[in-house]
Amino acid sequence: MYFEYRNSIDKEIFRLNQDGSARWSGNASSYTEVASNTSGQFIRQYSNSGSTLSWLIRGYATNGIQAEFRDGGIEVNGRVRAKEVKVETTNWPDYVFHKDYVLPSLSELDAYIKKEGHLPGIPTAKKAESEGVDLGEMNRKLLEKVEELTLHLIRLDAENRELHKQMQSLTDETKTIKSTTN
Repeated sequence: MYFEYRNSIDKEIFRLNQDGSARWSGNASSYTEVASNTSGQFIRQYSNSGSTLSWLIRGYATNGIQAEFRDGGIEVNGRVRAKEVKVETTNWPDYVFHKDYVLPSLSELDAYIKKEGHLPGIPTAKKAESEGVDLGEMNRKLLEKVEELTLHLIRLDAENRELHKQMQSLTDETKTIKSTTN
C-alpha cells in the first residue's frame, strides 16, 4: 500500500510508501528519495534519470551525524573519515630556502613569542578555536616553520662544529705547551 500524487499528464510527482520511504520527482532527469535501511535514515538526490547519485545525507541513530551541502562544499557535524584527502594550495614555502629570504633570528622569535604568546604567522589558540583553521593554509604555515627550524639547526650545527674545532685546537695547544715546559 502506498500514497501517490501524479500531475495532469499522469507523471508520478510524489510517492509515500507503507514503510515510510518517499520519493519526489523533480524533473525528467532527477528525483529525491527519503528512506532508511539497516545503516539508518537518509535522503539522497539522483540525477541523469536516476543513474547518478548527486548527494546523500545520512543520520545514524548512534551518533547523529549530519551533513549539509551548500556553497559548493559540505559541512559535517561529526567526524569525517576518508582514505585520502587532497588539499590544493599555492605558495608552498620553499621560498624559505631562497637566498633572499630573511630568516628571523632565534632571539627575534623569542621576543615575539614572549610578547604575543604564539609563533609569527600562526593563528592564536583563541582564533583557531573560534574560527577553525584551513587545512591547506595551516599545513603550508607549519611546513614554513619546519623549514625555518631546519635552517636554524643547520646553522647551529655549523657553529657547533666550529666550536669543537676551536676546542680541539686549544686542547692541542695546551698539550704542546705542557710538553715543552716539562
